[in-house]
Amino acid sequence: MPPTDLQTRPEAAPRAEIVAPPAETGGWLRRLTGYCLRHRGDLVGAFAAALLGSVIAAGVPLVVRAVVDDVVAGGTGSVAAYVWLLVAAGAVRFAAGFVRRFLAGRLSLDVQ
Repeated sequence: MPPTDLQTRPEAAPRAEIVAPPAETGGWLRRLTGYCLRHRGDLVGAFAAALLGSVIAAGVPLVVRAVVDDVVAGGTGSVAAYVWLLVAAGAVRFAAGFVRRFLAGRLSLDVQ
């Protein structure tokens, strides 16, 4: 009877113990923050654009209130200035949203 593979193989060397690396402290959020901070320009730009969009969104009702109060009080002035202010606020809010999405998308691709 011919020898089998098990009989002809030399004995395997003793295996070294596999030691797991020490667990990182802080968890996934600390790791993600570290990766994001490598791209500070995108991170700060996206945050600033989001903040600007939020401030404008909070300010628009105040402009509308001023228009309504002026019209209800019987003001004879034109509301054209308020309309242009609202149009400008909409354009700036759109631009801030675009910049935020662009920078946040670029940040997410860089962090991947």
